[in-house]
Amino acid sequence: NSVLRIGMSRRLGEHVAQRGARCQRTRCAAEPERAGQRTGDVCGDLLDPWADHALLCPIGPQRIRMHNEVVRVCACEAKAAGADVDVERAAPHLYTAAEGGKLREAVADLAVAWPLQLATQWVDVTLRSPIRSDTTVAAARVPGAAAAAGERGK
Repeated sequence: NSVLRIGMSRRLGEHVAQRGARCQRTRCAAEPERAGQRTGDVCGDLLDPWADHALLCPIGPQRIRMHNEVVRVCACEAKAAGADVDVERAAPHLYTAAEGGKLREAVADLAVAWPLQLATQWVDVTLRSPIRSDTTVAAARVPGAAAAAGERGK
């Protein structure tokens, strides 16, 4: 089937996207509106030969849904272990200065407080694919290489 063919081609280093192919993901209503972008707009970015863009495209509900599921699982597990958990909480200690002297707010995916612990633990969930062409070799040899690349990319 096509999933197996694409997976094997990627692992063998073969190109999976035709030259000039463009991303066809469409912006969903759940995504925040950005300047000049509306619900239903197609991404349209050029795909690289390995179609990495399709794995990482910020357009469409797939990435948001996966991210939110990981956040929910982490929150449920922390609660089950006895923690008090807030999801999508403002993190004033991470605010930065924006142009014009305004503050750029920061929101943590999770704020976790454990009984008898004074400090809140702030958690940010970031999803990375270990099969991106720029991390595949390192991810195959070093555990956590894709996660480290994601952390550097923040």
